[in-house]
Amino acid sequence: MYRRRRYGADIVDVARVIWESLDYVCAGRLTPVLLEPGFAKTISVLSMRYTSEKSTV
Repeated sequence: MYRRRRYGADIVDVARVIWESLDYVCAGRLTPVLLEPGFAKTISVLSMRYTSEKSTV
């Protein structure tokens, strides 16, 4: 049985970019990075940048 997706394609794309930039770390190492203070602001900037680049291509 499969779990339903919780996030939209844009969020998954941004998460994939972060995961790739950290050289494909495991979830145990990725989670603390995602929970760092100020990361929400960073992710929103990256998300806006990514979606604007995606729309111009």
